[in-house]
Amino acid sequence: MMANETDREKAFEAAIRAVRAACAVTSRVQEDFADDHRVLKADQSPVTTADYAAQVVICSVLAEAFPDLPMISEESADELAALEDDTLRDLVLEYAQTAIPGLTGDQVYAFLDHDDGIGASRSWILDPVDGTKGFIRGDQYAIALALYEEGQIEMGILGCPRYATGARSEGLIIAARRGAGTVCMNVDEDRPRAVKVQDTTTAAASIVARSVESAHSSFGITDQLKSELNIVATDVYMDGQGKYGAVAVGDATMYLRIPRPGATRKENIWDHAAGVIVVEEAGGRVTDILGETIAFSHGAKLERNTGILATNGAIHDEVLSELKRLYAAASE
Repeated sequence: MMANETDREKAFEAAIRAVRAACAVTSRVQEDFADDHRVLKADQSPVTTADYAAQVVICSVLAEAFPDLPMISEESADELAALEDDTLRDLVLEYAQTAIPGLTGDQVYAFLDHDDGIGASRSWILDPVDGTKGFIRGDQYAIALALYEEGQIEMGILGCPRYATGARSEGLIIAARRGAGTVCMNVDEDRPRAVKVQDTTTAAASIVARSVESAHSSFGITDQLKSELNIVATDVYMDGQGKYGAVAVGDATMYLRIPRPGATRKENIWDHAAGVIVVEEAGGRVTDILGETIAFSHGAKLERNTGILATNGAIHDEVLSELKRLYAAASE
C-alpha cells in the first residue's frame, strides 16, 4: 500500500496530470488522422499513433513521480519495433514530443517497455486509447488509467476528450479515489466538481449506455432486457470506458457488457479498472452479469467474471435478476 495519504494525493495528482497531457496529444492525432496513423496488430485489432504516443506520455509523467511503480498496459514496445515501416514510429515520437519536449526514440521504447506489473501487489493499469475504432472514426474514446493495490482498484481516471451524450457535449476528465468520491472537470481545466450517479429508483426510468461496436456485447439480450424492464428512453452509444463515465456523472443509469452465450473470451483488466471505481465512488454499483464482484487480481484478464453490469446502485438488483434469467435462457 502507499505509505501515507500524502503519497496517495501525489499519485492522484500525477495521474490526472498524465491523462490530461495524453488527452491533448490524442486530440492532435485525431485532428490530423490519416491512413499512415494506424496499423493492424497480430490479432487484427487496430492500433494508432495515438495509442502509442498516449502511453509514452503517461508513462513518462508517472515515472517522474513514481519511478519504481510498474505498469500493466495494452500496448508494447515489441509491437512498435516489429513494424516494417518507420512511418508510424516517427509519428509516435513527433506527437509525444508535443507533450514531452526533447523526448528521444530510445525513450519512446523505454516507456512502452515499462516494467510489467502483472503479479505485482501494486501497479498502474492503463488503456491509452480505449475505443480505438471510435477514435479512428473521429468519434468518442477514453484514456483510462487506474492504480491497483493489494487486490482492489484504489483510483481511476478517465480522459474523454470527445465526451458527448444527449445531456452534454464537452471534453471531460472523470476521476475517483477510493473513499473520496468521484469528481469531474473539463479536460482543459483543473476545476474539479463532485458528481453522483442518477437517483432513479426503477429500471423502467433508466437510460442505458451501450457499445457502438456490436462485437463487444450481445445487443439481442440487451434489447430483450430493455423490453422486459419496460425501458423506453433512448440509449447512449459510446466507444470505450466513457460509458462508465456517463453512469458516474448521471448521463446514463446503467452500462451493460453482455458476452454472447457460449463465448469464452474474457475481458482485459485495462478495459474496466478505471471505469469501475469512478462508478462506485459516484455512488453506483458494479458487478458482473451473474452478480459477482469484479476481481482484478488474476492477471491481465477478468478470469473470474462474466460480462459487466454497472448501475446507479438503486436499480442494480432489479436489473441483475432479469439479466441473469435472460442470459441463462439464452445459454441453454
